Amino acid sequence: MRKWVWLMLAAAIAIAAIVARCLSVPHETVTFKFVGAFNGRPLHATVAIDEHTTPYFPVLEKLFQRFSLFASPAPKEHVCQDGLLKIRLAKHPRRETRLICSSSFHQTAVLSYCDGTNRLDALGLNGVFTNFVTYSLVLVPTNGVVTVRLYPFTDFPLH
Repeated sequence: MRKWVWLMLAAAIAIAAIVARCLSVPHETVTFKFVGAFNGRPLHATVAIDEHTTPYFPVLEKLFQRFSLFASPAPKEHVCQDGLLKIRLAKHPRRETRLICSSSFHQTAVLSYCDGTNRLDALGLNGVFTNFVTYSLVLVPTNGVVTVRLYPFTDFPLH
């Protein structure tokens, strides 16, 4: 009888360790620096951060959200006075973080962070109508800082 109790306890501990390992996600601290594209000066920027996780079981995820058991996280907004934003991002293939960066008199930039790769959506479509990997620029951090260049609006008419 005692042998079965010890065996069940060992199995429960092993299952708990496997579940804890599957649920833990490594994080990476990334600093984003928002600068003007032509002069390189830091910009006063506003950044909206939206995290999306691809569920392992989509049907259960929708069911839980319908009954309000697990709500998807609300987007966060950060104001960067000096053009620097230091955040912790999840580094996992099923988790994607989108950063929507805006500054006065500058065009909006959409960044996508997934599994340790920063992509700047140059077309502003965020991968909806295009192949996101093909048409987007990969931003490589230099000394842990990702520089995002925001282009100013132009007043020139198009001919």
